[in-house]
Amino acid sequence: MESSPLKRKSYDESKLNEIKALLLNVGSLLKNEREKKLLSVKDIKQITSIPVHHIESIENGDRES
Repeated sequence: MESSPLKRKSYDESKLNEIKALLLNVGSLLKNEREKKLLSVKDIKQITSIPVHHIESIENGDRES
């Protein structure tokens, strides 16, 4: 019996931490640029059609949403 792909593929903890840090950096960069342009999250939603909760998740580096 073959194990599931998720069980076979194991990421080392330092790599996961690196990815999480990168997501936080990207989200922070996007939020800073949005704020520099004096745009609200709702403005970005209107421009991009991306739901507010997704924009907020990206800006917060939350990859679960």
